[in-house]
Amino acid sequence: AERDTIEHGYELSSRQLQGQQQQLQALGKTNAYLKAQLRDIQRSSESAVLAERKKADEEMARVRESLVDVLERERRLMRAQMMKASDRLRTLMEDEADALSEDDGPEFAK
Repeated sequence: AERDTIEHGYELSSRQLQGQQQQLQALGKTNAYLKAQLRDIQRSSESAVLAERKKADEEMARVRESLVDVLERERRLMRAQMMKASDRLRTLMEDEADALSEDDGPEFAK
């Protein structure tokens, strides 16, 4: 009877140990699967970040080029306006000089 009790206790302990070993194996597999998923998520996240960074860099380059184009256009316009104003001033000065020389001309003739 005592032997039966010991054998029964052994069988019970053995089954419990097997159950715990199976749980441990299942947890190990689940852990490996979750680690693999985490690696995949990290890779895809890094890939997304790199793609967004590349898009942002490209957009910044386009903005920079646009700003340079605008500044160059404005510089050309300002240069053209300065040339026009300079030509107008030169014409006014020449007209003024001509008017003065016409006024002074008869006095020298006297």
